[in-house]
Amino acid sequence: MASILESVQSSPATFRRGLEAFRGLVKSKFNLSEGDEITPFFKARKRLTAYSGTLYLNIAVATEVCYEFDIGGNFRADILLRSKTAGRFCVVEFEPGQEGVLFKKQRRKNPEWSSRFE
Repeated sequence: MASILESVQSSPATFRRGLEAFRGLVKSKFNLSEGDEITPFFKARKRLTAYSGTLYLNIAVATEVCYEFDIGGNFRADILLRSKTAGRFCVVEFEPGQEGVLFKKQRRKNPEWSSRFE
């Protein structure tokens, strides 16, 4: 597993096509596998991946991307994004798109984390 940042060029048109493809993937089935569907989807769409840090963190569009970044020991991040222009990094960790993975199914107003995160 190589932890090498790869350069990526920004392309709004390619980003939009990738976003539409992601919308199609999410609508295609109720449960999505992290390893079989989500991770390979983003690995095949480096320009879409470069925009992922802009969704909530406003790190700017990444100029470099690394898949399966080795943090150390048994730990790795699914994606490491770097924006040279903004001087920022973003670490992305995927989880399966399945019910109950993040929060326990319950009737409480405030959800409780699933055992995966304890």
